[in-house]
Amino acid sequence: GALQVYAIAKGVARSPLSTTVASHVGNLKRDLGRAGKGGKKKSTPPHAPLPVPVPTAPTMEVNGGLTADEQA
Repeated sequence: GALQVYAIAKGVARSPLSTTVASHVGNLKRDLGRAGKGGKKKSTPPHAPLPVPVPTAPTMEVNGGLTADEQA
């Protein structure tokens, strides 16, 4: 019923002399909304566990192109 009133009010609001009806049509449009509003939502995949960092072996510091053993 409300959609039928809205459709009729839109027709009446086309007349430049019916500014009051036009303001009510705007309110009806806001209040009635759309039946399919929102549509399909993008589904997010389940969160995978974060990768565990692999510890690395300590590296020898290089100073001037020589390893620590060569510097000694």
